[in-house]
Amino acid sequence: MECSYKSKSVVLAQRLYQELLKKRLPAHSAVPSVRALASRYGISTVTADRILDILASQGFIYRVPRSGSFIQHDPPALPQIAYIGSPPGPNSDQHLFAYAFRNMLEYLDSRDCPLSYISYHELQNPALAQAKLCNLNGILLEGSYLDQLTQKSLRGFSGKIVMVGLSYVRQDLSCSQIVPDFSCGLLELAQTFDLHYYKRIIVLHPTHSNGKAMLKELLEFFDKQGVSSSCLQFIEFNVSGNSNAEAMAEQYFSQNKLGSCRRTLMVSLSDYFLFGMEKALPEPKKRPDLFSIDNVEGVLPEDTPRKKCITSIDKSITRCYVDAAELLLRMIEQADERNYIIKVPTKLLRRGSMKAPTLKPHNDLAMAGENPKSD
Repeated sequence: MECSYKSKSVVLAQRLYQELLKKRLPAHSAVPSVRALASRYGISTVTADRILDILASQGFIYRVPRSGSFIQHDPPALPQIAYIGSPPGPNSDQHLFAYAFRNMLEYLDSRDCPLSYISYHELQNPALAQAKLCNLNGILLEGSYLDQLTQKSLRGFSGKIVMVGLSYVRQDLSCSQIVPDFSCGLLELAQTFDLHYYKRIIVLHPTHSNGKAMLKELLEFFDKQGVSSSCLQFIEFNVSGNSNAEAMAEQYFSQNKLGSCRRTLMVSLSDYFLFGMEKALPEPKKRPDLFSIDNVEGVLPEDTPRKKCITSIDKSITRCYVDAAELLLRMIEQADERNYIIKVPTKLLRRGSMKAPTLKPHNDLAMAGENPKSD
């Protein structure tokens, strides 16, 4: 409902419109009378009558003299959408993903849009996939679920698909994709710290495709900044989960000494590698400077004793998931046949774990770091 001015009656008409829309009343259902509206909103009957006239002029209701006002049309059918992926459990150790997923569900709930789920097993079985997909308008696809077995089912899907959960754009399925834009956060890093201060940069990275894509972008960034490849040292972890990542890093750094950490920066593509390193090296003086492209610290449970201390790039994962749901609903509602590649800006959160000279001043808020819950 759109109006060109914002008088009191227009504002209240918009409010009533939203209230009635949320109730999803069928056609010909009665709406509150003039007297009922006047009592509810504390207004005159003249203003209440004007509110109903506005809704009638928009075609949302019709008015019958001496009988009342009624809903004009049945509510539009709710979009039928599904999430293809593994939703986080109640005790999931995937804190960042769990927080982002919860925010996405809250957004869908605010739109009164139910979400069903399709498992990997169902998707790779053509018969099961067809039964699950046939009545759907759209899919939120976890990118890691796309492989040769699932592509056949997805390529035959006639609805909208928005892929999320990856750090890079995939080319093997025609669909919309939401990915974080790490160049924004990395540019802030280069504009904030003199990276040439460090004589050694240790990069901790996982072996999975997301990690490889992030590592490639990081190396391109170092090259543009003139960081010598001779300064770089790489430690690779073949991990299957966050708890596993922390345990593997703890074991590695318990068995392998770092030597002198003077003017050394440890860059991790997962906070969990750094959590494990800290367990292996409990004395802060023996650790290198720390930088992470993750920011799990920002969404750890409030009862967690750990304080936010790692300078990080916030991957904006919460915004990625909410934007994916919003884009999917908009494409369905507007029958939009186009595919979109949307890159969500990332940001630097400076928390004092890097001693390199700064290139520009930061206020106390920046030093404390921003909470990704504001995404």
